[in-house]
Amino acid sequence: MEKKFFETFPNLKLEGVLHDLCEQTVVEKITATRRKDLLRIYIRSARLIEKEHVYRVEHEIKKQFFSQDNITIKIYERFVLSGQYTPEKLMDLYKESILLELKACEHMLYTMFCQADMNFLDEGTMELILEDGVIAKSKEDALVGILDKVLNERCGFRVKFLVSYKEAKTGKYKEDDEIRIQKIVEHITSRIGAADAGAEHESEPVLTPKVNNKGAAAEKKETSSPSFSVEKKGFQRADSGKDRGFQRRALKRSDNPNVIFGRDFEDETINIEEIWGEMGEVAIRGKVRVLDKREIRN
Repeated sequence: MEKKFFETFPNLKLEGVLHDLCEQTVVEKITATRRKDLLRIYIRSARLIEKEHVYRVEHEIKKQFFSQDNITIKIYERFVLSGQYTPEKLMDLYKESILLELKACEHMLYTMFCQADMNFLDEGTMELILEDGVIAKSKEDALVGILDKVLNERCGFRVKFLVSYKEAKTGKYKEDDEIRIQKIVEHITSRIGAADAGAEHESEPVLTPKVNNKGAAAEKKETSSPSFSVEKKGFQRADSGKDRGFQRRALKRSDNPNVIFGRDFEDETINIEEIWGEMGEVAIRGKVRVLDKREIRN
């Protein structure tokens, strides 16, 4: 049963703009996890509420009611906006809130959206133009998914998204960054392949830089982007000639016989129909019905 915000939280003390915004807000429902470590508050408002204000209300509820408890307060807002709002106008007014939310979610998505351009081809189609790069292409779906939830689920529009790419701005370290990212991708891929193909091996490969004596210029190039050789030992990485480095233990498979890939987890599962708005990471239980295979570049 819906209630006005201050009927649900009659003892909550808010001042100024926070009080005015919440006074015109309806609480649709409140749910909590079984472990009582997350309280979800679903609200509806006819006014656009900036994300900064939502975060401040979450903070006040936590401070005034649950200061001694290990619980997270999360508000999921939904707006019923008047006809004066269009998707393009909303993005002009609400972009800072989206940036704030992306920054709290994942800094790389925040950076991508800061550097992106937006065009509205029509009232129902938004073109998102991202800077071309390895990271942008790997994070494209995540960014579009968040924008879809904000514009369509939260604000009630029906916007489709088209993604295109523009040439990235050149920077002093751009080439080195791209090489480093590619090395990371190749390394992760090789580790997964080694784990699947060689479960009998008790340790992971060691990565040590090759030394190529081709003169000072070549040595400098090798230092900025070293190639790697693989030895069947514990995982180690040299630290540019320094005595220190780091080690990782061998990949340990789960003791749970039901886990056939990846790691086991103890998170509480949630039904898909209960996922609403930007809830962060959730765990769902399901059954694989169709498997699609495709080759990737590596």
